[in-house]
Amino acid sequence: MNDIDFRNTLVKALELDRTPISEKTKVLSTLLKSNTYIEYTSIFTRREWDTYCAILHIQVPVENYELIKNSESKLLSVAEKIFGKQGDHYLTDVETGIIITSHEVIDFSGISVTDVVAKAIEDAEIFMRDGKYDSAFDRVHTAFHGYLRKKLDDYILSQYLKLGGRVIENCRIQNIDFEDIQAGELFHNQISNTLLNAVNNGYVITLLNDRILNPNSWVRDEVITALHKGIHTEQSIIPVIKDSLLWNKLSDDVELESLCGIKPIDSSGLDSEKRSDYIVDEIIKRKIDNGVAEKIRKENLGNHISSIL
Repeated sequence: MNDIDFRNTLVKALELDRTPISEKTKVLSTLLKSNTYIEYTSIFTRREWDTYCAILHIQVPVENYELIKNSESKLLSVAEKIFGKQGDHYLTDVETGIIITSHEVIDFSGISVTDVVAKAIEDAEIFMRDGKYDSAFDRVHTAFHGYLRKKLDDYILSQYLKLGGRVIENCRIQNIDFEDIQAGELFHNQISNTLLNAVNNGYVITLLNDRILNPNSWVRDEVITALHKGIHTEQSIIPVIKDSLLWNKLSDDVELESLCGIKPIDSSGLDSEKRSDYIVDEIIKRKIDNGVAEKIRKENLGNHISSIL
């Protein structure tokens, strides 16, 4: 079933569904005009061994965004039944996006410091040309992780990072090095162990966006694992936000309210030119001696990462 057929079948199924849905007629007409496609990911599901997540992306005009966003749970419940199991994939999420009439391709070549980062940027550019900015964001996010990790390694920051008198050898950014996971290992357990090693012996830098509020989000699960199973979490978890309103929402979330006890790096209100320098400076200031921070600052660590946060 191609993407258009899937969209049309979803609309028909919603028409026949008797469960109440707010502004149903408007939802159906918006879906018929939407740009709908399914992304097949390499992210493992929690339903069945060796199965992967598929994401239904629904892009709509900006004036209809909130309408469809508020209907995501209902759309997912119906879409899951239509999708069933396709190969090794189950449909696990619905992501609402905005239709961009002019598909701008943003240049991230300035952060292409490794082959892995370069490949992530190449994938992102392909998605942007197709107007698939939700998928492009994920790839740019991966590129940012790789860029920051490479810069930290280049300046040998590990020799300066200390916690309780111990030299920390690893500064692990939130995403996991999947190549470290050996065949036959329990995927989720290994992720948890890797996170706990980082939070107990180093630092976890977590870049927060609205996905942290999604109960099915892997990002949320990883942050909760670090918060509730680690030690010294207030010193070793570094939340980074660019939306102060999101931080306020977290205080009402029972599982994440303890995160609000940690002072975040808040880049809200900063323009793209200043944001990267500010975030990297704050990370360095929190964990490195003052003289080293100034030296690295002069080397312009963090240029070009502002536009993806």
